[in-house]
Amino acid sequence: MLHKGEFAYNRSYSAGYDWGAVKRLDNYDEGVLSTLYICFKINETIVDSDYLAYYFESTKWHRGLSDIAGEGARNHGLLNVSMADYFNTKHRFPVIEEQKAIAKILNAITEKERKATLLGECYQKQKQYS
Repeated sequence: MLHKGEFAYNRSYSAGYDWGAVKRLDNYDEGVLSTLYICFKINETIVDSDYLAYYFESTKWHRGLSDIAGEGARNHGLLNVSMADYFNTKHRFPVIEEQKAIAKILNAITEKERKATLLGECYQKQKQYS
């Protein structure tokens, strides 16, 4: 069971996600995942949730994973990463205040991009009716 704001690591690799994907549950209050996922919540006094969501969209966290995923680990589409190994990966984050500032800027950019896309879609629809 995953609750809104918690994260899940999918060890399956797919296009654009060579080391699997870590996503935060944002759209629902609760969700149920297979035991193949590694689920976790964060200590928000140390890590900003929005910052972490952007971090996991980057490739910065891949290095720690590549150190623990053994050779030939992708035989069946799953990376051979144990829960213990996953939680022992090392990550370097700025202090919480800086994380919040970075996340605030990235949230503003993301929102501006979302609005521009929506506006473009509206213009396309309007153009079709001309």
